[in-house]
Amino acid sequence: MISFLNVLVAAAVTLPGAQVQEQLEALPKTAAIARLSDADSSWQGAAGVRDLKSGRPAVPEGHFRIGSVTKTFVATVVLQLVDEGKVKLDEPVDSYLPGVVPDGEKITVRQILDHTSHLYDYMSEPGYSTNRWRGKDRFRHYSPRRC
Repeated sequence: MISFLNVLVAAAVTLPGAQVQEQLEALPKTAAIARLSDADSSWQGAAGVRDLKSGRPAVPEGHFRIGSVTKTFVATVVLQLVDEGKVKLDEPVDSYLPGVVPDGEKITVRQILDHTSHLYDYMSEPGYSTNRWRGKDRFRHYSPRRC
């Protein structure tokens, strides 16, 4: 059975949008949105129902939260850059993002990827919890610069 992960993998290997749309439509009883883009083009598609009560369909322009899975996407891209020789795992993070990461001159890319950098875990901060993303605030948009 095709799963959403298969759709993401299909996107990662740059299938044409029409083929990704076929996979979206093959997903059983679920709403799915996919967006593909590169330097030259972009594609977006949707399939399924976004609201079971009203039967409203999922739309390509819809919003979705991907939460913690972003770590996987970022790690994949970083490892692709390592494979291309553009990033070195044992170089300090400051080599690539000067002044962005606290103590970045002492923390390697590898340590960031394998979660051994000892960076502060802001999720442990009292009053800061993923539970705050429930309710109306879960749809608030934060740009990468603002975070």
